[in-house]
Amino acid sequence: MKKIVIAGAGGQLGKAFTKKLQSLGIECLPLTRKELDITDLHLLKELFLNFRPQYLINCAAYNEVDKAEEEKEKALLVNGIALRYIGNLAAQYQTTVIHYSTDYVFNGEKEEPYLISDQPKPINHYGRTKLLGEKEILTHNPKTYVIRVSWVFGDGEQNFIYKLLNWASKNEKLKIVADQVSSPTYTEEIVKITLDLIKTEQYGLYQLSGEGQASRYDWAKFILDYLNWQGELIPAASHDFPTKAKRPRYSKLSNLPLKNLLGYLPETWQESTEKYLKELKKI
Repeated sequence: MKKIVIAGAGGQLGKAFTKKLQSLGIECLPLTRKELDITDLHLLKELFLNFRPQYLINCAAYNEVDKAEEEKEKALLVNGIALRYIGNLAAQYQTTVIHYSTDYVFNGEKEEPYLISDQPKPINHYGRTKLLGEKEILTHNPKTYVIRVSWVFGDGEQNFIYKLLNWASKNEKLKIVADQVSSPTYTEEIVKITLDLIKTEQYGLYQLSGEGQASRYDWAKFILDYLNWQGELIPAASHDFPTKAKRPRYSKLSNLPLKNLLGYLPETWQESTEKYLKELKKI
């Protein structure tokens, strides 16, 4: 029986993994941030010693991009230093680690999808800490998958769709940024592809995003049109909404080599967004 730990089980990706693994009857130990602080080396040592996981799926992260500019040490500990701890322990216990990174490791100056061979150049502290985490876990544990994802959405209140629907319920006019482009990626799609990927035992760095690309405005328009919202949607520029952290202008991730390895592509962002909206209607 495979023994799987899910760190960060309270987040939208952690919830999706817990739900899927439990539905498959696979033993897993979902641990929320309150139950496992991955920056606490003592707690991590106890976890590995007592549970001896075959797999550790790390969904724990400091994801507040703007706040990271102020809480620099906290973001660095969670996204960077903790991965050194995890890597060393995983290597000691022969544990396979699945870790998630971000499109924000890139500066956004390209005009075409980023390849894993492209040089990362993060333009905010969050991106720099996530890049450090990639290096730490890949350096210290050979049995590791690092998967960069972008614009993740799923069960939870921290994703763009949830926020958009909240704004739309309170306003007749909405201004949405039209000059930031990437690709929305559904948690259920991430889970499906991750579980197929780990069967290959081809460890290393990967990228995963919904097929196609969209601006925040494009994504919002698709969602609100689907829901037949009667308000006015207005395209805006990033400078209309000043933030503490810079965002990459373009950060679409290429799915190469996933499609070569698995034999299929992720769904388009439109298909997965529609699936998610249909699930919301059932609630």
